[in-house]
Amino acid sequence: MPRAFLPVAFAVSLWISSLWPGAAGAVDSSNFVLNTTEDLYLICSTPDKDPLRPVAINFCEGFILGVVTFQDAIGQANPNKRLICYPQGVTRDQGIQAFVSWAASRQQDRKFMADSALMGALRGLASKWPCNQ
Repeated sequence: MPRAFLPVAFAVSLWISSLWPGAAGAVDSSNFVLNTTEDLYLICSTPDKDPLRPVAINFCEGFILGVVTFQDAIGQANPNKRLICYPQGVTRDQGIQAFVSWAASRQQDRKFMADSALMGALRGLASKWPCNQ
């Protein structure tokens, strides 16, 4: 990593951490732990005007990408275990939207919203792109 990058990265991380405690909006720093599907939903659906929106959407995108990468690895090892069969060309934004739409329609269902973020992401993506096996 170039030395000139370190001061910039440090300044950006300080700025982001300064937003955490005082940010008003649908999301707060406790949601970034991702204990539940509800936490992931709040992160991925952070309103545009929330000061944590850029951080939240990047975090959401990284998490969803990790879930898809994990699922792809399992599917490559055993195609019968594949849960998500998305078509070629699907974007990260489409994946986020698929999860957010699924979770929004289940907000009142404590069984789903209290489940792990991993299970929620898998369910949301699989509801949009199921595998017909």
